[in-house]
Parts: sequence; C-alpha cells; structure tokens
Amino acid sequence: MGRGNIPFVKLLIPAGAGILVASMTSVGWVFYAAGFGVTWLCGWLIKDETTAGLYAWLSVALYFGGLTALTSGGVDTGIPGGNRVIAEIIVQDEPVGSDRWQKATGYMASYRPVGRDSSDGIDHRVDTSLIDGPEITGWRDTYAKVQIYADPSLTISSGERLIVNGIFYPFTTEDGTYGRLMLRRGIAGRIFLYADGIVAAGATGRISIADRLHNAAVRKFASLPDNALHGVAAAMTTGDKRHISSGLRQSYTDGGGAHLLAVSGLHVGIVFLLVNLVLYFVPVVRRGHIVKNIVAAGFVWLFACAAGLSPSVVRAALMFSFAQAALARGTLRSALNILAASAFLMLALSPQLAADPGFILSYAAVLAIMLFFGPVFRMVRTGNRFFDGLLSVYIVGIAASLAVAPFVSYWFGRVPLAGIIVNPVVIITAHIIVTTGVLWLLWPFGFGGAVFSEILGAVEWCQNRAMEWCAGLGWGIIDVKLTLTTAMTAYGLLILSAVMLGRYTGARGKRLSLPE
Repeated sequence: MGRGNIPFVKLLIPAGAGILVASMTSVGWVFYAAGFGVTWLCGWLIKDETTAGLYAWLSVALYFGGLTALTSGGVDTGIPGGNRVIAEIIVQDEPVGSDRWQKATGYMASYRPVGRDSSDGIDHRVDTSLIDGPEITGWRDTYAKVQIYADPSLTISSGERLIVNGIFYPFTTEDGTYGRLMLRRGIAGRIFLYADGIVAAGATGRISIADRLHNAAVRKFASLPDNALHGVAAAMTTGDKRHISSGLRQSYTDGGGAHLLAVSGLHVGIVFLLVNLVLYFVPVVRRGHIVKNIVAAGFVWLFACAAGLSPSVVRAALMFSFAQAALARGTLRSALNILAASAFLMLALSPQLAADPGFILSYAAVLAIMLFFGPVFRMVRTGNRFFDGLLSVYIVGIAASLAVAPFVSYWFGRVPLAGIIVNPVVIITAHIIVTTGVLWLLWPFGFGGAVFSEILGAVEWCQNRAMEWCAGLGWGIIDVKLTLTTAMTAYGLLILSAVMLGRYTGARGKRLSLPE
C-alpha cells in the first residue's frame, strides 16, 4: 500500500451506505445477495479500472446491506413475552448486586414453558435428577444469551449450571432504544428470578478459557486486604462492579465519569501504553520489533480476557491490536487506514454495531485523539518531559471528551460539562489505578498485598472525591438534546478544525508515535 492510499477509509463509505439503506427499508437479504453476485461478476468482467471500481463499491454496499437485513431480526427463542418458564441456564459472569436485583448474563440452553404465572395450576417442580439426565419430554432446545435478574436472596456464581423457574421477557425492536441495542449485542431477553427462582443447581457448566481467566482475575483482586474498599479498582481492572455502592455509582454517572467504571478503550489503552513502555528497548535486538508487536498485542488480549471480554472490551482490544500495527507502519495516514480497517472488520462480522452507541463513541474518541493530539501537542509542548507528559494526558482527555459530547447529547439528552473539565485529571488517576491493578494481577508472590492496597486506596479516594465534587455542581450537567443534524454539524466543525490544525502545524505525513 502506498503512502497516499487509504483503501479501508474509502471502503467504509459504501459499507455504511449499505447498512443505512438496509436499516431504513424492508427489502429481504435475498435481493442484496443477488445484487452482490451480479455487481461482483460485472466488476470482475469489465476491464476498465474506473468502472470496475464503481462496481466494487456497489458490491460492498450490497454485501453489507444484505448482512444487515439477514441479522436485523435479533434472536428468536420462541418464548412469548411474560411467560413463566423452567429453563436451564449457564451463568456466564459474576452477578452485580443492587438493592433490588442481582444482574448477570448467561446462556439459556433449554426451556419448558409452564404458563403466565405461578397460579396456573401447573406443577412447577422439577425432578433434580433430570438436570444431567437424558432428553426431557416437553423441553425445547435453544441457545440464547439472556440477562439474568435474580432476587438478592439467591446465590448464583459464574460458570454455574442452574435449573430456574422465572419469567422471561424477550427483547423486540418495539422496546425502544435499549431493546434494539440489546438485540444488536445478541441478547435475546431478560429472565427474572424471584426468591424461589432456583429449582436446582447442578454441576458447574463448561466455561471458556477466557471466562476462567476472568474469574481468576476477580478472585485475585478479592484477595487484596480490605478488598471491599477497592470496588472502583476492581471494576476498572476486571469489570467486577459488585463492591461499588449505588450512591457512588450515581456520583460517577452525574459527574460524567461513568465510562471509568466500564472497562473499555481508556482502560485497554492504558495497558497498551504500559506494555509498549515495558518493551521499549526490545527492537534494538534483531527482529525485536516483531517480537514487541506480537507480545504487545497478545498482552492486550490477555487483559481483555481478564476484564471479561464484554463487547466494549473486545472492540477496544481489536482497535488497539490494529493500533499496534499502525505504530509498526509509522505514519498518521497508515494509522487512519488501520483504524478504518478495524471498524470495517467489526461491521463485516456484525453490521448492527453501526447503530451501537458504544461502537460509535469508541471510534469517535480514538479518531479525535489521532487527529488532534499531534497538532495540538506540537503547538503547546514545552520541551520539559514531565510537563509535556502531563500536557499529553490533558490533550488526550479533552480531545476524547469533546469528540463524544455531541452524540452523548443526541442519545442521552445531557452533556457532562464538569466531566469534560475533570476528565483529564481522572485520566491520570485511571492510569495509576489500572496500572497498579494489572501489576497486582501479575504479582506472583504471597506478600506485598498491603502495599498494592494502600496505593489503590489512596488513588481511588482522590478519584471518588473528584467525581462526587463534579456530581454536586449545579452546572456540572446540562440537559440538552441535540438533533441528529446538529450533532453531525458539530462533528463536521470538529473535522474541519482538525484539518486546519494539521495544515497549520505541518502534521501531514508526520510519523505517528507514542508521546514521550
């Protein structure tokens, strides 16, 4: 690929057009499949390069349109909404507690409908010996990912195989923004388990290596002295939010720092920077750059597994794996193309992500950092490594915050002004918390836990107080809901500003590297 070529940036245009058209129409996937075959064949037969290129663009649009039409229906379990079912469920992750429900995700392997309520005259009891027995008459196989809402009196844990008695509510496209978002993420619905909801608990179900790594990370964090005081650190490192109080969680939401509690691009990016720093001198040896890139990408995915492989974590790990390749290539133009390649790949696997707020906000933030960091940093750098390091953190924080603000306003009807101001500060605390947390997960000795606990406790205290201060400000959050047109106009102005800054500072063609 030449320096001036950005093929994946160009391919995103027809891919997005195909997804948009398929989302706005009811044409079946067969139409798109036939059109894709015809246009691809025409593009292959025509010798004229320009005309063949147009056919290629059209075939990409039709491919993504057909894939969108094929996968837009979500997961159909066949269970009518509001029906009570006896179901076999394998719990995927540790439940997150609240005053009303414990929430977890799991897979429904099979179910047996038993009516709409517990007073239907049907015997809801299940012979516990059947949990590992042969096929049961009346049971229907399925494999649907579900959200589990369990009464706080129930005890459930990751990897457990349960026979439950609950009420199932499937998500549909008529459930508003949240329901459509869950369907795009492959979640079929919610099952509510009340105080008598667990009929039987069998042997632990088979769980993946990634889930085992996640559970081991959660247990390692729980072994810290005063582990209950490190709920924020556990959430930011392993994705385990069980020890965060509802009041503190609300402070993070109102203070514009809710993203800190959900492992995503920020946290994976911190690990990405950490491992590249540790491996900084590896390229001095023969073929060291290859070893560095492979080890760095592998460690990013290891952290992703420890953090639970949620959709936001997988997305971030994929982006930073491509970012590692961007560092190897070196130029900003190559970096933009590789970022576009990661988005193209993820949309090819799941086109429904195009309407996922998390997907869009993640890429908006990373793109803003790529476009604004270099030009702004060159304008304000002092030559002092310490102050330049602080400036780089502030620039990254402000660029990411400004980039997501228009869409946050469009989707959620609010703009966290205090969050934009304080985010550069809490990014520093986030770096310390995630770095210390990762080092604790890797710590092989039976001593030293008290030191890690003290460091995490002090930094968490500072971060929590900052979020509580932001939440208490009268002007910290303003309720304003932008229209889609206004939000897109804001992004147009941001892109224009980035282009002008790039030309002013001579950023075109500069090498891309991590801040020193």
